[in-house]
Amino acid sequence: MRVTAGLDSGPVCLAAPEPIRPDDTYGTLAARLEVLGADLLARALDERPECHAQDPDGVTYAEKISGADRTLDPDAPAEEQERIVRALQPHIGARLPLPDGSFLGVRAARAGADGLELLEVQPPGGRPMAYADYVRGHAPR
Repeated sequence: MRVTAGLDSGPVCLAAPEPIRPDDTYGTLAARLEVLGADLLARALDERPECHAQDPDGVTYAEKISGADRTLDPDAPAEEQERIVRALQPHIGARLPLPDGSFLGVRAARAGADGLELLEVQPPGGRPMAYADYVRGHAPR
């Protein structure tokens, strides 16, 4: 992309698709995009392809991720919650509020028929662990 005064709105010289797999996280996808981007950059420098203007309606700006964006909504569809977990892993991570006002980090989850199934969590100030282990240590007495 050629640099212009607008943010990420300049003419595009090369582009290539990269599928998002059902098990991709930000981390796995970013690693593949780094390789793809480097390949496209090398090709652009070698081949000097003609650049084409972007459709202004397709140019978007992503706002900074806030705490509210990270907090899972139990009323949202499980598929949406799972995508949030995957999109924020391993970066800043998704979270669920706890009764004491702190948050339980959600590192891995899966959308199931009955809702979101937590697979790996991180308690406040603790290390990541299987959700089943977390529940065993926090069972009502």
